Amino acid sequence: MTILDDERSIAQLDSDNMAGQIAGFPAACTTAWEQAQEVSLPRGYGSANSVVILGMGGSAISGDLARTLGAASASVPIEVVRGYCVPGHVDRKTLVIAISFSGNTEETLSAFTAAFQVNAHLIAIASGGALLERAHAAGVPCYSIQAASQPRAALPHLYLPIIHALTSLSIITCPAAVISESIEFVAAQAEFFALDVPERRNPAKQLARALHGRIVSIYGSEFLGEVARRWKTQLNENSKQWAEFEQLPEANHNTVVGYRFPADHTGAVCVVQLASLLYHERTRIRLQVTGELLDAAGIANRTVTVQGPTPLAQQLNAILLGDYVSYYLAILNGVDPTPVAPIDYLKAQLAAAE
Repeated sequence: MTILDDERSIAQLDSDNMAGQIAGFPAACTTAWEQAQEVSLPRGYGSANSVVILGMGGSAISGDLARTLGAASASVPIEVVRGYCVPGHVDRKTLVIAISFSGNTEETLSAFTAAFQVNAHLIAIASGGALLERAHAAGVPCYSIQAASQPRAALPHLYLPIIHALTSLSIITCPAAVISESIEFVAAQAEFFALDVPERRNPAKQLARALHGRIVSIYGSEFLGEVARRWKTQLNENSKQWAEFEQLPEANHNTVVGYRFPADHTGAVCVVQLASLLYHERTRIRLQVTGELLDAAGIANRTVTVQGPTPLAQQLNAILLGDYVSYYLAILNGVDPTPVAPIDYLKAQLAAAE
């Protein structure tokens, strides 16, 4: 029996049941979508001439997922801001969506205050904290997160409210039927990645095994471009592992030239390309040729062709797969996937500096 099939040994490492939180992803999608539909937004918000989404970490990634999902149908520009300030163009005609799982993310609170001061249309997404307090006090519409999990495991509660807000205001197009079907699809796919599926039949465990001991670089494009970022951050936080991400076609204009040096490091890297039959035909060619360049440079690489009938279904499916891969890689690394000690240290130092 391999360590990835030894549930008793895994449980000893997994102090806060991260496996259960990941396994709960499909159900969390259902709950988050149902709760989001209970929120009504002011009709005037639909007249916004731009959208700015505020957040850090998983909150910001949720904004980027929505931005890329709606790229083809968006009626106005959608921008994601990671930081303390809002762009200079933000004004009373801008829809600003502030997202913080805890409600206390200092960068998001600062940017939310700046947007409030210029009378932007505001929406808050949080489980509590100062963000919900300020939003309620100002009469700002809120999507209240009700989930007992690590922030990074609560992505459905961060992402699906954004989709609801943007679709209900007719800013992007994503029919309710597509959302429901996508959630059903990822629930069915989850059965292939689960903890009780042995490694010989589990693609998530097999990929984690291939990535073990390597620096990982995730490549994605179009609506999966930000899913690559999600994989990177989950590998960082869950696996405690060095990882990076790239997006095509941009990487074809620079990154592919850098495969050569330092020559003694090429064997330490593994690239995972997130492929899709729904990509633009030229993007599909680019992924194939990029794989050829990686092979020629002697760099290990894997191509994961993401399944799903729609871009949203593929996003959710790829996110769940990446979460499981990061979890199994944590087990192979012999670490508890939940604690994030360097982040806790950083926050403590920042608090002491106030």
